[in-house]
Amino acid sequence: MLREKSYIPFVFSPGQVDEILKNLQMNIRKTNPHLFLADLAAYNALLMTARCGMRISEPLGLKDKDFRTEERTVYIEKTKFHKDRLIPVPDAVAVSIENFLAVRNTVLDSRSCKNLLCACKGPASKGLVYRAFHRAVKDAGIKRTKQNAGNTTFGHTRVHSFRHSFAVNTLKDACERGLPPENVLPVLAAYMGHSDYRYTMKYLKVIDAEHFGGWADFCIFKRDREGA
Repeated sequence: MLREKSYIPFVFSPGQVDEILKNLQMNIRKTNPHLFLADLAAYNALLMTARCGMRISEPLGLKDKDFRTEERTVYIEKTKFHKDRLIPVPDAVAVSIENFLAVRNTVLDSRSCKNLLCACKGPASKGLVYRAFHRAVKDAGIKRTKQNAGNTTFGHTRVHSFRHSFAVNTLKDACERGLPPENVLPVLAAYMGHSDYRYTMKYLKVIDAEHFGGWADFCIFKRDREGA
């Protein structure tokens, strides 16, 4: 009987997330307002993915009305599991969105913006975000390609890794503070927009980034030794 294939997603450590976000800020082009606005939109999309565990399509699909400044919340409609949700965002994220809107409404007529994260040529695109992400990851020197070892595939660094990392690092932090996983998982699942907390359990296949790297390196080393 063939063993079931297993996929282990790449997970950034909290320090790596901080470094990538710092690189994204440093890479924002300031040569003209249009480039500045585009890069700032990409940064804010990735910031929400990293700090709030959003799918990248979610910040890119937000409308102005979805960000509630006074409440420090974001309303997300039409998610993957067809569940709308209202989530609180960290103060730093809310301030960053407010700063983006101030810049956007200076460069553009806000009435022409269909989405919250709007650049000069329309809503910020996934292509814009992906380019900014991969450059920042490369600058951090932590890029990893997909690796296969037996029936296990170790995932590569990608934008969705921010979402995986948010889930894993949040659960790890909660457990270190003595909170029972069975109490944390349903709350985390609701925050991330999973229809059932069991989806979140499947999501959390790695405890932290250090374990990911260790297991990946060990399995690949073992595979190469056996194939020699």
